[in-house]
Amino acid sequence: MGYLANSAQKKFTSSVTANTTAPTFSGISSVTPKNDGSFAITWSAATGTSALPVEYRMYVALGSVSAVSLFVNSNWVSTTKQTVVTGNVFQLGDGLTYFVNGQIYTFGVRAVSSQNVSDTNTVILTSTAIASGNLASVFQTLVNDLSTEITNLNSDLSAIKKNTDLIPATL
Repeated sequence: MGYLANSAQKKFTSSVTANTTAPTFSGISSVTPKNDGSFAITWSAATGTSALPVEYRMYVALGSVSAVSLFVNSNWVSTTKQTVVTGNVFQLGDGLTYFVNGQIYTFGVRAVSSQNVSDTNTVILTSTAIASGNLASVFQTLVNDLSTEITNLNSDLSAIKKNTDLIPATL
């Protein structure tokens, strides 16, 4: 009994260091205006950090602005997880203002580690809206995207079923 009591009193110390390394990230690659009043943006995956998973924060501002003006919280419109390297942006950071046909917008993307450390790239792109957005166009795009995903899943399931039909019932 004395042995158990003594071993329970031993103190353990450990040293944990927070990873403050930002992901290596080259920034936004392209921005394309869409007919539904949104923009499709793309980027390459971040690398070089043990602080995975990474998320990507998309930023947009009205007009042609500098990177310093763009990368502020009020222009942060959306976040995606590390496996996603594309995104659709439907409105400005206020969540209320949709894009207007003929208006110029500035876009950027930053990678953020799981410890909330952001890269500091200053790559920005501008593009002009080719259609005005609204809530109906946002929902229609989401419905279309979902319909495409369901069709793709059904095709995958059919292919799997077809392949499993070839397996004998008894091996």
